[in-house]
Amino acid sequence: MIDVVFNGNKTFEMILDTGASGTLISQRMATALGVRPVRTVRAGIADGSVVEFPIGLVRSIRVGGAVIQNVEVAIAKQMPIGLLGHDFFGNYDVKIKKDVVEFYVR
Repeated sequence: MIDVVFNGNKTFEMILDTGASGTLISQRMATALGVRPVRTVRAGIADGSVVEFPIGLVRSIRVGGAVIQNVEVAIAKQMPIGLLGHDFFGNYDVKIKKDVVEFYVR
């Protein structure tokens, strides 16, 4: 679990999911950020099923010094917490320690 800053000013605790290709936010997060769906996608999830997710846009996602801009995020209405996926950390080397996650530019 790590703290993730959206749009430069809203922080949410999220799970760093090394198996997720994209970032997924909860409905509560989407509401707080004012994220509105712009389209939907069908995606496979960890249990092997395929579900449909609304997709919205956020201006930025930041963890420490690592940041990406103009990011599509899936909105999961039933999830209590978000998942930070490969679309965020894919261009970084990631070091997971006991109490901290570090991102290094490649």
